[in-house]
Amino acid sequence: MTLLYGHRGSKRSPDLRSFWLAALLLATAGCAPGLESKGTRPDPASIRKILLRIAADIPGAPSPSGLHGMAERVSKNLGSWGYPVIAEDGESGYSHIMEARIGEITFKSTPTGLSFTIGNSDPRALNFQKADVLPVDCVLYPAAHPENRASLYMDFVAGEKLKVKGDPAAMDIYVNHVATVCFNLLDDLKVPRRKPAESAAGGSPAWIPEVRIEVVDKPAGKTAASSANSAPMPASTATETPPISTETRSGEGRKQIVIHNQGAPVILDFGYERK
Repeated sequence: MTLLYGHRGSKRSPDLRSFWLAALLLATAGCAPGLESKGTRPDPASIRKILLRIAADIPGAPSPSGLHGMAERVSKNLGSWGYPVIAEDGESGYSHIMEARIGEITFKSTPTGLSFTIGNSDPRALNFQKADVLPVDCVLYPAAHPENRASLYMDFVAGEKLKVKGDPAAMDIYVNHVATVCFNLLDDLKVPRRKPAESAAGGSPAWIPEVRIEVVDKPAGKTAASSANSAPMPASTATETPPISTETRSGEGRKQIVIHNQGAPVILDFGYERK
């Protein structure tokens, strides 16, 4: 397995970099390659417009108007990526309904994937690798056939802001979590986008999911190793050493998992490699 960290020109010390890489490998050791939905997958060509509704089981849940406001913000985030999502119940012409539910915070095992918490490190302790976790579920189904449901479920570590009743920052966190789960559901179901993702100032997307996992199949063949993650050497110190090439034989294709997040992406390469 080859791991590439997307940030370039890092000034972190070697010891700190090694620590984070080790933590990342431990965190991803049990991860499934990508987020996969469950249930009946719809025909992407049949999806014209999606009506979004949000429910919440959290204590002190927002009022119906507050939940509708969350749905409007989530639909705007998804719409910035070209997905035809609306939040107006009065509108007609939608072919599918997407329902998101925010569950109650529970103390349980930390979510599978990239999460970092500082808690009890004693493996004999009852609360080892446990944290307050917020579950979020997103379901998509045809308006005419609600029994044909496709769903995606994700857990998020609940920060302190979600535990303070009435904290205005909690609403932003809920919107981000719901939009992230629904985005990954639409992405996994190959729902067609109506337009490219909108960009904010500086060329970056107007909204970015907290986690987006992309799985790419790399065909077998011979490739030259690059040093894209390191700065180029000055001409005075450059050597004549040829680049290292790697080869994969027929039937030994490689798989690349790109974990996009709101920081630098992480790239994992899996498969055979011969130098």
